Amino acid sequence: QTNSISLTPLSAYLRRQGVAEEHNFYTFNQESSCCPINNSPQDVQCSLFEFQSVTEEEVGKIIRSLPSNKAPGLDKVTARVLKDSLPTTLFAITNPVNTSFSSNTFARAWKLAEVIPLVKSGDADKPSNTRPISLLPIMSKVCERAAHSQFANFLEQNENIAKLQNGNRKLHSTETALLYFTDEILKNMDDKKVSVIVLLDMSKAFDSVCHDLMLSKLCRIGVSNAACNWFGSYLSQRNQIVNIANCISDPLPLSVGVPQGSILGPVLFTLYVNDLLSVPKHCQAMGQISDAVIALNKDLSHIATWCCMNSLLINPDKTKLLVIGVPQLMRTLPSIPLVKLLGKEIEPVTVTKDLGVMIDSFLSYN
Repeated sequence: QTNSISLTPLSAYLRRQGVAEEHNFYTFNQESSCCPINNSPQDVQCSLFEFQSVTEEEVGKIIRSLPSNKAPGLDKVTARVLKDSLPTTLFAITNPVNTSFSSNTFARAWKLAEVIPLVKSGDADKPSNTRPISLLPIMSKVCERAAHSQFANFLEQNENIAKLQNGNRKLHSTETALLYFTDEILKNMDDKKVSVIVLLDMSKAFDSVCHDLMLSKLCRIGVSNAACNWFGSYLSQRNQIVNIANCISDPLPLSVGVPQGSILGPVLFTLYVNDLLSVPKHCQAMGQISDAVIALNKDLSHIATWCCMNSLLINPDKTKLLVIGVPQLMRTLPSIPLVKLLGKEIEPVTVTKDLGVMIDSFLSYN
């Protein structure tokens, strides 16, 4: 009797392997279109930023502050392991961090991300139905925390981040952004004016950051050449793999974007879009809504141009237009002239979600 061999487990494994590869290409499919840029500092009025060596005490404090419940990266070393090994391992952990700063390089082993696709809804095999979670090695988090602490102090002391920017600033958050937004609209309501709001949506914004432009912007705010080299090393030569049910894809090089799931990624992205806030020039209080829409269209055109120059993609289909005012004024409001973005008309809505809060045309927050 001939023994039969079941190929079902192998077939299932190969299928999951194929799905993992598909997810890997889906989660990152951008190509860098940036040209090399001269990274010379321009109009710097402050001392240049340089990374300083950290002490074992500082590193110990960083390790103790790491959340113990976070999933580990591909190395499977958890924050709990580092915490339990203190203080014996402090020198062994501090030394590579200081070596990174002194050599202006970010270790290659710290730049491999493990991506776990979490199913949102529908068919789990389709990448569009999942939300990718990026996991980085624990030593990457330690080094980034040390770098972030020094860099954030520099940004705060020199006021490099725009005042209207609420992300990644001390004592600022989505709450302060909503407070400012609400206050401005309420002032207009008190003055018997309506507010025309456009909520822009950017597709894969973190994944689209051009490294050359990022480094150029860092140099312009006073980051030294040595520190720029460190940031360049931090951003470059990154790879990611996708893990689906322990089936791991081949590594995929990441040529653009800031690292997802990282400590420095959000603050770098904030700096990348920092000058976007200065692009609108025409939107201001106007007597007629038609005049306001004309000004709005001009500014949207300038914003679209800025995004194109900075390799960021606006999604007009997900961009929302909301007109807010008191009920009495809204009832007498004439039809709104066309508001266009990238040649597409933005459909007005009566309610939309912004920063986790539902906002309607009367600012009722119901």
